[in-house]
Formats: sequence, structure tokens, C-alpha cells
Amino acid sequence: MMGDDLCRAATADRFHGAPSGHHPRDIYPDYRSVIVVAKRIPLGTLNAGTCVPYTIANRATDREVDGLTSKLSVALGGPGHDRCPRAI
Repeated sequence: MMGDDLCRAATADRFHGAPSGHHPRDIYPDYRSVIVVAKRIPLGTLNAGTCVPYTIANRATDREVDGLTSKLSVALGGPGHDRCPRAI
């Protein structure tokens, strides 16, 4: 793991029924598989009396996931192997 809480490979077909614009093939029609990366948000932020702690934690987590997917794309890429990070 690279700092993520979950990292799995899936075929693009697993996203059947995803909302319009959120299916991997809506973004990259030729891609057949995806790597899914997830990171937990601290649960305590959900119990706060305001949304501020959650918003701060969510933004920080989004930045971490962006960094993880960028590093993973570079590590797996190469000639003839296009990789592109995309949060959906």
C-alpha cells in the first residue's frame, strides 16, 4: 500500500449502472480496467456540531488520494501503456 486504505483492480464492467459521467468509460471509452483507491476520513469529523471539521478532513483526504493516484499512474505507465489518474 502507498498510504491508501483500499486499493483494488476492477474491470470497467463492474461500474454498470453508475450515474452518467461517473462510469470509467464515460471518461476514457477504450479503458477496460481501473484501479480503485480509497482513503478513510476520520470518523470524529462526522460527529462534530458543524461541517467544518469534515470539510477540512475531506479536502485533505482528496489531496492525498490525488497524490496517490498520480504516483501510481507514473509507476504503472510506460511506452504503450497510457495511465491517467481521475477521481470520480
